[in-house]
Amino acid sequence: MRSQHNKLITSLIACALSASPLLGCDGEDDSGTQAGVSAGGAPVEGGAEPNEAGESSDEGGAEPNEAGESGGEVQMRGGEEPPATVGGAEGNTAGGVDEIVIDVAGSDEGMYDPIDESVPGEGMHGFTMTDINGEEVDMRRYRNRVALVVNVASRCGYTRQYEGLQALYEQYKDQGLVILGFPANNFGSQEPGTDEEISEFCEANFGVTFPLFSKISVKGGDMHPLYGYLTGESGREVSWNFNKFLVGPDGLYREHYLSGTEPDSEELISAIEAQLATLGD
Repeated sequence: MRSQHNKLITSLIACALSASPLLGCDGEDDSGTQAGVSAGGAPVEGGAEPNEAGESSDEGGAEPNEAGESGGEVQMRGGEEPPATVGGAEGNTAGGVDEIVIDVAGSDEGMYDPIDESVPGEGMHGFTMTDINGEEVDMRRYRNRVALVVNVASRCGYTRQYEGLQALYEQYKDQGLVILGFPANNFGSQEPGTDEEISEFCEANFGVTFPLFSKISVKGGDMHPLYGYLTGESGREVSWNFNKFLVGPDGLYREHYLSGTEPDSEELISAIEAQLATLGD
């Protein structure tokens, strides 16, 4: 009986030992990882595999990017937006946007000869005007150029003449013609905008590159002295938007044309060509 009892005890102990895993001294198995616990120490639920950082994959199957953030659009840290791209320019390395230079009306002004300060200007060349960008312009810069001076407006029935004026300028500028646009709000309040708005309007709608100037008055008690000179020499007041004054290469008045004279009219072009022909004299 004693022998059978000892055999029973031995058999129970062996059975108990065979049912337990082989444990190390700190409770870890042979792989060094506690059973049912990920390498990062967190339970792995639903069979999802932890990534290299010990984080579970994003919901919906999206793979994390190299920064550990979900795929799709690139996200900036701290809630920042990616560098913007404006007009094809890429953002700079500081996360801002590279400076964008926008062409404005009057972008051909660099073509004029240096001013001879020792020679005073006559007629129109005796004035200093402010261009549409706020820069002072010594009108002697247009010495030895034939100038067509036009009071312009953005909301006039003649506003369409911007297109013809630009075409005229492009056709004859290399021969010595310059067109000078002076916005004025004297007639029907048809030029109410700021200089910046006028410049943007002319560029966007007509691609104007001939020089534009800051808004002035061309009639009445506050008439600018430049127009005082032009109307005084012509003996005729400005009647409406898009009146035209032809000025010779010496800065002196030549002729006045009413608004109805189109930029491509034979009368105007003949007079311009006659003045251009004197430039070689």
